[in-house]
Amino acid sequence: MSGSTVSPASRITYAKFMAFVCLLCPLTNFKIGDIQPLEIFGASILLITFGLFVRNSGRYLETAENWAIAKLYFGFFLGVTIISLVDYRLQTFPPRDADILKTAPFTSIARLIQLLIELGLVLFVVRAITRWPALLHTLIQYYILAGVVCAVYALISWILILGGIDIGGAYIVDFPRARGTFVEGGPLGVYLVSVLLILIVYRYELRSRSRAFWPIIMILLCAFALSASKAGVLLSLVLVGYFSVLKRKVRYIVLVLALLIPPLVAFDMVNGLQGYLVSYADYEQKLADDPDDVNLTTGRAVAIILVPLMTAAHPWTGVGFGNYSLQRNNPEFLEGLIPESKGWDLPGLGLVSYIAELGVPGFLLLCWVLWAPVRMLRKAHAAPIVCVLGSYQLFAHLFGVQLNFAYPWLVSAIGIGYGLVMQRSGSSLVSQDAQGNRPYTSNA
Repeated sequence: MSGSTVSPASRITYAKFMAFVCLLCPLTNFKIGDIQPLEIFGASILLITFGLFVRNSGRYLETAENWAIAKLYFGFFLGVTIISLVDYRLQTFPPRDADILKTAPFTSIARLIQLLIELGLVLFVVRAITRWPALLHTLIQYYILAGVVCAVYALISWILILGGIDIGGAYIVDFPRARGTFVEGGPLGVYLVSVLLILIVYRYELRSRSRAFWPIIMILLCAFALSASKAGVLLSLVLVGYFSVLKRKVRYIVLVLALLIPPLVAFDMVNGLQGYLVSYADYEQKLADDPDDVNLTTGRAVAIILVPLMTAAHPWTGVGFGNYSLQRNNPEFLEGLIPESKGWDLPGLGLVSYIAELGVPGFLLLCWVLWAPVRMLRKAHAAPIVCVLGSYQLFAHLFGVQLNFAYPWLVSAIGIGYGLVMQRSGSSLVSQDAQGNRPYTSNA
């Protein structure tokens, strides 16, 4: 665990790797085909890591804790793989214009590769932190920097689009919304919540005394407000609620409500939240009146009906990992009510979607894996705010973040690494660095 076991050259390599990962994480809307830049980078790292594992005769993970995480994650991966193989027997109904990669079994294979990359990323980062604990400090700084860059880009884009100049980081629906490097404002808001959370941990648990703290807070909050992210608002409330439970204090909920009410009012998000419910009040009649309305025939509007039907038909193994889109046009589920989708349709229900794809047992296993960072942090007696950090991934996926997005996995890696270093050192990271000589503080 000592930082002295890591050579200066290795430290530079680790730091560069963390910089690349953090800066690529928010680039979810920049793709080569359907592949995100981080997936290409992550795949190469995964191959290198596997090579080192083989070369070192399985001793690459070094510690029992790292082995336990590897067994948990890859046991889950094996379970999902088996489910996908079993579900290969099901007839699929791809859209008419789907290419070969959007047919069975290639959709499941692609999702499995993405999942393997994310799991490998977590193990690589956790191992790096446990070998060189001071790296956690560097990783957090890069994560915050990436978040600030994304937020500034979103703010500049929002200002420019008011003058008719579109540089990609904002868009206009009923009103201008910031989206940064994401496809829309909702995902941007959820991402910025993670940056704010890590910034708070950095300030109050790692005792950073940076004078840029409050300016960064204001930049992130402004971008968050302009994203008009309903998912981000709900996620914030849930995280603050969990923090209040851990601290046994209700005043934190009052504080976050005071911060969230202005954007709720300014962007009329209350009506937006009600709109999700109103859409289903008389679904059949609305669909009959406007059968071409994509808000009624695609995404979560349809998934909220189809996911329960798929789950009821295949409760044990689901329809296959990533195969919702291939069952979307199944006549058995459409029942003459929902029109067939002409394009590639995704459920948009976040974590709930995986009940249909993995079945009930697979879904419960997924939730168990996503909650693992919290269990580890509670075992290490980490501070409540760090436990909230560990819970971020589960709640982020619950509010719509796709499982193949890297940044929630990176947040979990930060939480797990923090907990393991605390367990091994027997004290808070504030009390010692890798050599045990000085506090984890920064004036940068």
